[in-house]
Amino acid sequence: MREVIFDLGCHGYNHVSADKLYYADYEIEIKQAFEFLRFTFPEEKVLTYAAPYNTVTQEFLKYLDDYAIACRIGSSGEQANLSSDFDMYRIKSFTLSESTDYSALQEVIDILVNKGDWIVQLLHTVTAGEPYESVGTSKSTLDAHCKALYEKYNGRVWFASFQDVAIYATQLKNTVITPTEFTQNTMSFTVTCSLDKEVYNSPVTIKLYVPSKASTVTLSVNGEVQNTTVESDENGCFVLANVACVWDSLITVRCE
Repeated sequence: MREVIFDLGCHGYNHVSADKLYYADYEIEIKQAFEFLRFTFPEEKVLTYAAPYNTVTQEFLKYLDDYAIACRIGSSGEQANLSSDFDMYRIKSFTLSESTDYSALQEVIDILVNKGDWIVQLLHTVTAGEPYESVGTSKSTLDAHCKALYEKYNGRVWFASFQDVAIYATQLKNTVITPTEFTQNTMSFTVTCSLDKEVYNSPVTIKLYVPSKASTVTLSVNGEVQNTTVESDENGCFVLANVACVWDSLITVRCE
């Protein structure tokens, strides 16, 4: 489990709902807020924006894109304002607070995990000791909750920050896969992406279905053999590999 799985995110400069802002206000609410955070915490890559009151507009999202902010919190208030172009950010979110019923929450999470849905937990405030007012949760409570999730879903859940999730979704949307060779025993294809590789560079999972009669499957990236496992589901056998970076790469799968 990663030692740190949380982002330092932006929540606006004056905590104003996006539907109450004019375009001229975005300079303060977004640009000025991010510049303050990046100056104050130069070691952090602050790329996450959580909309105050869970409200955004299409114009507001366009400004975020222009300012290279890849992450939005996909809660119910925002979903009402998002077009189909932003489906990747419609992620089920949970806000943890002092009054959270963790037993009920785990039941909901279990249903979502079994469905294969994305899940993001949002924390407005975390304190070392007791919760701050009614919107926070203590570190000890949060640690216990995360430990329980990790022990129950280890191997089935990606424990990462929202920034990681949003970057992964952005990369996936901007990825182009081009077949180069398909024979009875070999398939090759190139993977390219137009995003800045220094900023958007997160692990990628490759899952390819292979002939069930294959006894040996080898997957390589630019000629380098990767660690793979062969599993099966209701659709047949597939090879699974976790690759650090596949942009502008040639991927080849050989079955014997």
